[in-house]
Amino acid sequence: ENTHQHVPQHFLITSKEAQARELLHLVQEGRKAEGYKVVVFFTTARLTQFYSELFMEMGIEVLEIHSRKSQSQRTKVSDKFRDGKNLIMFTSDVSAR
Repeated sequence: ENTHQHVPQHFLITSKEAQARELLHLVQEGRKAEGYKVVVFFTTARLTQFYSELFMEMGIEVLEIHSRKSQSQRTKVSDKFRDGKNLIMFTSDVSAR
């Protein structure tokens, strides 16, 4: 399916060594918009958790959804993201279902 026309979508192909730095740059750019919501999809739950922890260590609050979370945890985070503003969510493909 295509992304809605009013939702900006970006992707970047980069080396593994540059991934964290480039992701940080993209997230920082997304945070400049008023009332921003940034969603980053990862291929696995392990990567989602790794980058969530990395960003939290850098002082950037990130919501996290992946298959290692309970359904109630995923629902709570999803609701918070949907209803809130100025949020970043890292997720595996579980959110696309």
